[in-house]
Amino acid sequence: MNTETIVARLPNKSLAGSKGKIIWVDDFIESLSELVGEMERIGYSVFQYKRFSELPANIGEFEFFVFDGKIGADVNAGSNFVRSGGMPDQSKIILYSGYIDPSYYRKGEILLDRGIKLNHYFKGAYNYSKSSARSVALDFSTFFDGETNGDSSSSAANGGEFMKYDDYLSLPFELQSKFNEDFFDKHKSRIGKVFDSGAVWALWFDGEGKPFKIAESVEDIPSDDEVDRLARSKNRIPFEFRSDLQVDDTSITNCSSNTRDVSTYPIVELDFGEFHRRGMHFDTGADTTYLNSTFVTEINEETFGRPKNFMRRQTGRPVTAKQFDFVVHVDLFDMELGRGWHEERVGSKAVSLNGWAVSNWEGSSFSVRCSQACSKEGLRHTGVCQFRNCGLIGRSIVDDNDLDFAVKRDTSSRRIVRLLKS
Repeated sequence: MNTETIVARLPNKSLAGSKGKIIWVDDFIESLSELVGEMERIGYSVFQYKRFSELPANIGEFEFFVFDGKIGADVNAGSNFVRSGGMPDQSKIILYSGYIDPSYYRKGEILLDRGIKLNHYFKGAYNYSKSSARSVALDFSTFFDGETNGDSSSSAANGGEFMKYDDYLSLPFELQSKFNEDFFDKHKSRIGKVFDSGAVWALWFDGEGKPFKIAESVEDIPSDDEVDRLARSKNRIPFEFRSDLQVDDTSITNCSSNTRDVSTYPIVELDFGEFHRRGMHFDTGADTTYLNSTFVTEINEETFGRPKNFMRRQTGRPVTAKQFDFVVHVDLFDMELGRGWHEERVGSKAVSLNGWAVSNWEGSSFSVRCSQACSKEGLRHTGVCQFRNCGLIGRSIVDDNDLDFAVKRDTSSRRIVRLLKS
């Protein structure tokens, strides 16, 4: 989606732009609407962008800048842009991020070449709340006005306020996932040590560096209700990490190949509703189904519960996922196996499909790369196999719905799954 510049409409027109113009870059800029609104009420005109590549050619006309430290997967996007040499002389820059240690720039404000001043303000979940927006905005304004040494001293900037648990639950899954990524990147060394020591589950709360609870066996993992009660009693966001989701992927060269030596999962067709009939890989060895959260949103199906973080041994980074449970339609067949193969479609059936909706699917190890020919259908070509760009189906679809299945080759030699009445 192309992002257009957003020029705010100020509630007090007499103050519009009276204190100057700000360029603000954050890939989740819409989630900072309370803080942006406070900056506008103070008297700044705020121009918002989601990528540095979208910045206007007239950047030299601006004096004030607020940059997220991490844009997309680049955890150094903000600091790298500052170092790139494209900032105007005498400009004042705030790196507003949870990814950069303030000691990296020394404590407080630092002076760069050409009179540029830069400060770091820590951004955590609490900064998205309405209650902290005014305090943070006043800190920003004070720095821009040159009335402070830039030590980020407000309680909000230093974590004195935290987002309430109910407010967190009301956020979109994508933003909840970002909070989980923020927390992991800030504490990944500690989290890694916990799992390296043999833990299969660990629970942290926002603002706490040590795990609140650790489990070394699956039987000791608290239920969702127990974690929910703990979160409500502390009124803090729980960050729950579990051991690896198991997916033993085969190597894929080209699922559309007409050769018989292609090693890949068989393909099952599912009907998710209007315009959403999909051929998807079927992992007969996995208990659970994993879907691309973008696809789940596209078919207007909701996820539920809190996001869970699953540690991935393959990548060293967690996968953030939420549970889903909805109905899909499948074709049913009668099969006769013998010297030949005879099949007859005997109808369709509504079946239950449940599992995990995975955030950042294309960046996870669930998605697999394939050739251009294989990827040309479905979503835009990204190199992700066309039979994996929406999800990976597990055998629970068979076990939960009293079905059997058979695997055959179609006319193009692809392995396909036929679902049968048990």
